[in-house]
Amino acid sequence: MAVNVHKYWTQSWEKATEEAIVCEWLQLAEMNLVRGFVLAKELFGIFESFDAEEAKSKKLSEDLKAMSLEKAHLESEKRALQFKLDLVVTKEADRKAKYKIELKAAKECLKQARDQKRAAEAHRGGSEVGRRPDPYG
Repeated sequence: MAVNVHKYWTQSWEKATEEAIVCEWLQLAEMNLVRGFVLAKELFGIFESFDAEEAKSKKLSEDLKAMSLEKAHLESEKRALQFKLDLVVTKEADRKAKYKIELKAAKECLKQARDQKRAAEAHRGGSEVGRRPDPYG
């Protein structure tokens, strides 16, 4: 009977040991599974943040393109306004040059008229206005 008790006790011990080992493995597997879920959640959070950063980057890129187009448009308007300003300045300079030429021509005409008047007075013998009569003449 002692052999049978020993055999039963040995079998029970082996069975209990196997069950303990299985339970321990199950607990480790469960802990690993929980760790796996935690890591997966963390990775998912990281991927979500990457997606958010990528969306921000894409938005910034689109904003940069829009600003670049706006800058090009403003530079084009600036060149157009500078051309108009140059045209107005040129027209003003041309107008001033034209008036200078006309003024110079008017002065020349006035000088010629004075010269002609002097020549006519000299030919007639002087100006009649403010002239004393010739006592001998």
